[in-house]
Amino acid sequence: MGGFGVPEQWSFDWERSCTRDEWLDLVPTTDGHSQLPPSQLEELLSGLGDAIDAAGGTFTVDYTTVAVTAVRDRCRLIGTGERGRAEAPFTISSCPPSSNT
Repeated sequence: MGGFGVPEQWSFDWERSCTRDEWLDLVPTTDGHSQLPPSQLEELLSGLGDAIDAAGGTFTVDYTTVAVTAVRDRCRLIGTGERGRAEAPFTISSCPPSSNT
């Protein structure tokens, strides 16, 4: 698998209560909102602030964090292409004996 063993994946669900001001501070940093013209961003933040105020000033955000890991193969690949990635043709070198005996 390109120098790595089989990947393992874990998911963690969590939630966080968020205030109006916390959310409005976060919005300009996500989803390309930093690319909006200032007047359009202000209009968006005003509308979001009004909606959050109408809902009581706080709300809960549900998150899922995903972690993926893979163990690097013990053998070193020789022969790299662009950006140091192993590309065919390559050879395997410096493969230490397995300690799983």
